[in-house]
Amino acid sequence: MVDVNRRDFIRMIGAGVAGLAIGSAAGYWLARVSPAEKIIEKTITITSPKITMPVQTGIPSKPIELIDINPLSGPGAPFSIPAVNAIKMAVDEINNSGGILGRKITLRDFDENQGSPDAVARLVRSVVEQYKPDLIVGLGISSDCLAVAPVVEELGVITMVTCATNQLLQGGGKIPKYKTVFRPIGSNAALDGIGLALYVYKNFPHIKRVAGINQDYAYGRDEWNFFINALKKLKPDIEVVNAWWVPLGTSDFTAHISQIIQAKPDLLQTSIFGSDAVNFMRQAIVAGLPSKVQMAYAHAESLLHLVPEMPDGIVIQAAGPAYPLYPPPNIYSKNASFVNNYKARYNDYPHYSSYYTYDSIYTYKYAVERAYQMLGKWPDVDDLVKVLEEFAFEGAQGLVYIKKDHDTGVGSLVGITKRDPKYPFVTLDPTTVELIPGILVTPPPGVFPADWINTW
Repeated sequence: MVDVNRRDFIRMIGAGVAGLAIGSAAGYWLARVSPAEKIIEKTITITSPKITMPVQTGIPSKPIELIDINPLSGPGAPFSIPAVNAIKMAVDEINNSGGILGRKITLRDFDENQGSPDAVARLVRSVVEQYKPDLIVGLGISSDCLAVAPVVEELGVITMVTCATNQLLQGGGKIPKYKTVFRPIGSNAALDGIGLALYVYKNFPHIKRVAGINQDYAYGRDEWNFFINALKKLKPDIEVVNAWWVPLGTSDFTAHISQIIQAKPDLLQTSIFGSDAVNFMRQAIVAGLPSKVQMAYAHAESLLHLVPEMPDGIVIQAAGPAYPLYPPPNIYSKNASFVNNYKARYNDYPHYSSYYTYDSIYTYKYAVERAYQMLGKWPDVDDLVKVLEEFAFEGAQGLVYIKKDHDTGVGSLVGITKRDPKYPFVTLDPTTVELIPGILVTPPPGVFPADWINTW
């Protein structure tokens, strides 16, 4: 194990040192995707639970009730349909192999697009009362997560969310903030903002003038604040040219793009999400923005699929580590199997949200099996909560790790676009891809990200 503190590590990053191994259950590597041998050297292997089953006792005979709640309509649907696809694939895989300890899964899908967070909370309460689910997966909208979390805690339902708000699980002293709510993988505004800042600091040392354009809601403001505050800590001479705020649902960005070009920043940060992101990127390309300003896009893996005309040279941060070519399928069989099976079933490559939900289902499966191995009985909610805290296994997207606060401990994958004709989506240049360790982009349990950045 390398003994190095955070300040030293960040200085080493700035000096161009990559690939430093961090030892611990949540260890990651900061390494180029190529060559493959270097990745293998610096990867900490955590094998999936190998279960030696005692005589099965106390296992309910009825199926496991799984509730999926994702935006099946509206502007979030293009990002959520791949998530729902992966849920169905995981359920079929598990059922076809005999279920979880012999129990098959019954899947029920519900549309998260209910018009308001309160309406989603009412939907969840109604669904729980009617079906008494063992597990809820999904909830990709941050405001919906905040409304639903106290409801599922009150009702005692294990819930694995994919939303990106830091307010849900981080800070405030209480660990965990919600007993039954977990975010096994994925990302959040702090992980995104800090991860992007570290990448920019290391790979673009000449940057001095920075601007941002983000949506005017919690995630957009949080992600920008974490990004720029982290970058200022690392590079105090950074000048903020401007920060533009656009309403959710904006379709015409031409005036903003013109102002950005006129302001002449060295780098433009953005986290615009949803269908707005597709409109913004396409209008930016038409205006020639990527050739005039270095763009750095947070939480943007889906744009690689949805904007095939995206040019080379744009910094793209995946959502957490989720990206179909990482870990490289030729050396990591679980990602290869996931990608190949998804392609065969849906004639498409998985998006980031596909990894989120697929690995969430297997998080539940492995946790149940681990609890049964220890207890010799089907685990109740309290049993599962104990097992899931600081739980880790190898998933499709690499290491899945849940911290004590129930939040993800995964890292942030960032790279620069470079077309590869072998793939139907825009790819990241493998020589530029880095997975920044989770220990560098997520605060300790119970600590607010802003407070954590201030300690650097």
